[in-house]
Amino acid sequence: MTQVEVRERVRDAQPLALLATLAAAIGYVSVHSLRAALLLPLLPLALLLLLRPAVAVATGVALLPILRSVLGSEGGAVVVSPTDTIFALALAGLIPLLLLDETWRKRLTIVRPVLLFATPYLAWLLVVLAAHPSGHTAFKTMTAIEITVFPILLGAVAVNRRTAPWALYGFLVSAGFLAILWTGQLGTAFAGNKNAAGQYLALAILLTIILSKGRPHYLIPLPLYVVGLLYAASRGAMVAAVFGAIALLALRGLGSWRRTVAATTVLTLVVLVGYNTVPVSLQAKVAAAFSQAGDQAPPQGTPGVAGQTEVERSTAYNLTIRKAYRQDGLRLVEAHPLLGVGTGNYDTGYGPTRTIDPHNVLIRVAGEGGLPELATFLFFLGGTAGLMLKRLGSNPWAGPAIAIQVAAFTHGLVDVYFVRGVPVIGWLLVGMALNPAFDRQRDVA
Repeated sequence: MTQVEVRERVRDAQPLALLATLAAAIGYVSVHSLRAALLLPLLPLALLLLLRPAVAVATGVALLPILRSVLGSEGGAVVVSPTDTIFALALAGLIPLLLLDETWRKRLTIVRPVLLFATPYLAWLLVVLAAHPSGHTAFKTMTAIEITVFPILLGAVAVNRRTAPWALYGFLVSAGFLAILWTGQLGTAFAGNKNAAGQYLALAILLTIILSKGRPHYLIPLPLYVVGLLYAASRGAMVAAVFGAIALLALRGLGSWRRTVAATTVLTLVVLVGYNTVPVSLQAKVAAAFSQAGDQAPPQGTPGVAGQTEVERSTAYNLTIRKAYRQDGLRLVEAHPLLGVGTGNYDTGYGPTRTIDPHNVLIRVAGEGGLPELATFLFFLGGTAGLMLKRLGSNPWAGPAIAIQVAAFTHGLVDVYFVRGVPVIGWLLVGMALNPAFDRQRDVA
């Protein structure tokens, strides 16, 4: 089938697709859901995204910092964010193209090197699902795939030189609004959890530095992200930003020692100025967050150490809770070493130490899928990192991909990893680093 015939078939199918979409929408609204009624005007945009997968990917990436559920309460077990919905449209739009157009099928060969490392992880996820069958486990398994393997496919196949900048710049714009919410202490629902929000801002800092290569004016919004990160006061996100920056500088810097030194100097000055302009109480909170004095602090509700401030006592309690999470998680892994408890079924502790995530991605993976899943996950991470190292000389996104992955994984060692905005950007850049459309460019955007 020729490309012209494919276009004609897609064009002929558009009216039917529109009618089917409208019918589904009318049926959905008929249940008298206010949220569904408000979403109805977005159907034309949904149809556009369905027919333009590359645009859908760019839109979904731009909305990553927004974690509001489009299905219902965010407190429920099933949270479907705007990005989830848009990525689903991108996948739905890609399937007919991959089936009907040979040029699109050829693009799939790009991801073959990744499959060597991803397949064991994917296969074991299915084994664990078979061992713990349930609708909840199936949904969480799809989520794990959606925020790791699926972004690689999108970056390698769907993203192009025209839409990639829109995706990343859109993410930076959304992160800017997030920084404003945290800096202004507005407390809206869109501000999100401080650790997730802090990681989005940490990634925004790294992306800003990456995109500023040869464009110094791109560093202008950097203070906003830094101050927003300080107000979020997520220790894991701050450490992640530092490790990501170190990885970026260690790999290729910004193309020359002058650019690298200039960007490093600017970032250092911004951090120093930002730290000294935030309130003294926030400075104390940030400083206490990095203090190790609270490792042996008493649980919440017990008297604090003499001389401790309220901020230090709160930080000490958080460190103690993290330690309890780890200990409970290791006991769970010891009890279920082979098949775990099932993806999305992690649940340990009692009372104040009960949690559905140990705030350590390695313990979380091992607890849900057993030690084989941990081994295949590390094989997946290490293998793709090796591919990126091989692509350093031919693709400008390989170095940034490693830096962002280092930042996300570092944060995952002390906090929640499987949240949309944390791993997706890194895995998307892995796909872009494999995409020959970005090879041999002078700049990354």
